[in-house]
Amino acid sequence: MNSNLVSKLRKSGLDICHEFIVQDYNAHIKTINSSLVELETFGRQKTKGYLIGHSKRFWKPFLSWLHNNPEKVDLEHPVDEYGKFVVTSTFHEGVEADKSYYWAHETSSDKLVAIQRLADICGCAKLYEDVHLCIHEEFGPWIAFRAVVVMDEEAEEIIYNESKNVLSKEELLIASNAYDKAIANMSDKKAWIDLRDSISRFHEHRYEDDQLWYHYTKNQTRLHSALEKYSIDRN
Repeated sequence: MNSNLVSKLRKSGLDICHEFIVQDYNAHIKTINSSLVELETFGRQKTKGYLIGHSKRFWKPFLSWLHNNPEKVDLEHPVDEYGKFVVTSTFHEGVEADKSYYWAHETSSDKLVAIQRLADICGCAKLYEDVHLCIHEEFGPWIAFRAVVVMDEEAEEIIYNESKNVLSKEELLIASNAYDKAIANMSDKKAWIDLRDSISRFHEHRYEDDQLWYHYTKNQTRLHSALEKYSIDRN
């Protein structure tokens, strides 16, 4: 793991950076009869890749970026733009090798990544398919993945920490009940928040309210309010 890359990403709020071998992901998507396109390998036998995401620590660096770049606040998807800016600038400055970038918000067939499955494969977080959540051993459900970066570099052998069960049977049952309620009313954003909240053991890592509601609603008024509060706190 490149410690300089990890440090720069972390300072910008992207505090999850997990190295993996690209061919391991490519092999997995073949086994599930997926129509997903394989990640770039640059013709190597073992190609180095990074899965990048964050906990609640993302929010303040993001608001700081908006504070310093106020023209960005009314972009359609400023969170995605900030994530792209941080990842591309960090890897451009820190890695000379060619790179391919894949974004969690990307929907085109040639760039779509089963990012939750990748997190599970490489031991970053356990995927609970029954509730469609990845649960991180430290942060619980309070994580989001932003990007996958594949580099034209040979990967060292990696022994993944197997994605062991993070939730107890009782916790999973409670989450499953909350998921069923959310599915019954797909448009109810509060129900989806309740799903994450149902896994109460990780409450200390819960997103701030502004971050949480903006995550689910993309409400510009909520974002402007959060930025105003951030600017006042700075002064």
